[in-house]
Amino acid sequence: MLVQQSFINHVNTIIEEIDKGMWKDREQFLCNNINSLMSRLLMDQSQQVIGNHQVVESIHQLKEALTLLSKSVPNRINQLTIHALNIVGTGKPFGHKERLEIANHLPSKTVEDIHESLAIFKDLISKDSAGVEALAHWISYEQIPLSKLDFSKQELQSILTHLTFLRLDHTVGQHMREEDIQNMISQCEKLEFLELENDDIKKLSQLPGGLKRLTCRSNSLEEISNLNEGLKVFDCGSCENLKKLPDHLPDSLEEFYCYDCPSLEKISVLNNDLREFVCTNSPLITLPYTLNSGLKTFDCSQCPMQTLPVLPQGLKKITCLECNGLTIIDRLPDSLETLDARRCHNLERIDLPPRLQQLDVRDCPKLSLPTE
Repeated sequence: MLVQQSFINHVNTIIEEIDKGMWKDREQFLCNNINSLMSRLLMDQSQQVIGNHQVVESIHQLKEALTLLSKSVPNRINQLTIHALNIVGTGKPFGHKERLEIANHLPSKTVEDIHESLAIFKDLISKDSAGVEALAHWISYEQIPLSKLDFSKQELQSILTHLTFLRLDHTVGQHMREEDIQNMISQCEKLEFLELENDDIKKLSQLPGGLKRLTCRSNSLEEISNLNEGLKVFDCGSCENLKKLPDHLPDSLEEFYCYDCPSLEKISVLNNDLREFVCTNSPLITLPYTLNSGLKTFDCSQCPMQTLPVLPQGLKKITCLECNGLTIIDRLPDSLETLDARRCHNLERIDLPPRLQQLDVRDCPKLSLPTE
């Protein structure tokens, strides 16, 4: 009963402020009140107010007031509050699934959005420890970089173990040592997606076992010594100092992207599940002599290799733009449908496969193609 009356009083306070226009002079105060109400709706205690006649009536009045307010002050949180009130007002169960769905859609497009949404989550966490998991879920769902989140060290520690997505950018790296970044990554036990952007981390050695996608961008990485089994996508670009990848890539890897990495010269072993291999604008000289049978796409544009590896039957597309080390392209699989070899200035000969549907060899001045 006390919970119900407290909820009604909270709702009535907001209605009174809106009706009397008090929010015009104290907009932030009203916003805080609505945020606090949202956190209450996201708590397990919301179950205690469902079905009460007085609660339903006050919810109806508040929905009308918020709807009018939204016309003059459009606000994503107001809209979500109306949505949450609609659910509670029906008297139907408002369980974990419903609360999580609403929490996931709290706004994050602007700094102000993130600030308001964080206020809701922090208020929720202060009342219900389950709010930590909801906050981690929101960060992962919206893919928000840590640099945009104002966390204390203690708050960050409590969230890391629940994150499935983590983006570390330059701002974060400026305030942390390399070993602290590595330690942070290792604490993310549920992590599935990791993005490293402009971080001052030179060696990546230990990754969470459940990681599915690793993205590295424009950072100081020199070596990746280990990639976890289970990884599906490796995406590495503009890593100027990257020299070394693991001797053996995970058997689970399906997509490999590496571009603008001027120090990377060698890739040792590619696994059997790999479907897409893209390594462009890198001084890649050595590839495994034979590639796996599941490969569908192969791209080695702007690489100085003098010959292509033995490409598997089943391959559908080859792209080798501006590969000026190539003089001959032969041993192509019969399954090949598309070959793009533009601007290969030293290319003299291509042995065309029988099923080729698309061929682009513009600006290959030395090339002579067979005529039928």
